[in-house]
Amino acid sequence: PKQLFKVVLLLGLGCLSIVLGLYFQGWFSRPLGDAETKKHWQRHYENALRAWQQGALSLADEEWTMAQHWAHRYPGGRWINALETHRMMQRQRQARLLNDLCEVPLGELLYSALGLSDAAWQDRFRKRYQGRAILLDTTVHRSGRDGIVVDHVWDLVPLEVQRRGIAPAMPSIEVHWHELQLLQKLADAAPRRILFGARLASAQRSSPNRWVVHWQPDSGVLLTDREVLPLLGLGEDPETIEVLQKQFVWLCQMEP
Repeated sequence: PKQLFKVVLLLGLGCLSIVLGLYFQGWFSRPLGDAETKKHWQRHYENALRAWQQGALSLADEEWTMAQHWAHRYPGGRWINALETHRMMQRQRQARLLNDLCEVPLGELLYSALGLSDAAWQDRFRKRYQGRAILLDTTVHRSGRDGIVVDHVWDLVPLEVQRRGIAPAMPSIEVHWHELQLLQKLADAAPRRILFGARLASAQRSSPNRWVVHWQPDSGVLLTDREVLPLLGLGEDPETIEVLQKQFVWLCQMEP
């Protein structure tokens, strides 16, 4: 009888432990309500915006990732509309692009490689420049004969070399703009000014003084916020601000 009592007691305690465990597991993993979820989202969103405005791009990226996490926890919340979602995700795309900016302009980058062998240059490119972003303020249009046409003039010679009065061999650049999905969507018959960035895939020498540049196809990012203007060396003039505003509208139209 004593052994039977012990067995029954142990079974009872085991069942009670299971019941209590399930109860507390349900309590701590209960779904959060709209107000509580919004509180978490709002905190991360405000942290991201503050970091973005201060130029802390990595922190802004992390905080926007957390804000999106909380937004997805309650997708029916009326406190985050489609426009705000677009703006949040677009700022995060810009932050990631700007955080990976190439430290020198593309023209100067290629000029610095003129004295290197192909093997030495490819090794340097993979280590320093592959996947890095280039920012552009340029004009783009579509031509039936030439496809995507970008009217951009590269500054191929560093200022230091220009000041010395040296007449260097000028490299020519063949840029494969058609590879960028962003330009395929935006290019129209009429030229339009755009501010955007894209990531380098490769830069190879096709002849002693000629370069061929390829992009990562899905890396194009429109610039839509005035915080990026100093990185392009541009002031907040009305025309440029208007371009940024238009580009946000284009973005919303491309990503309904």
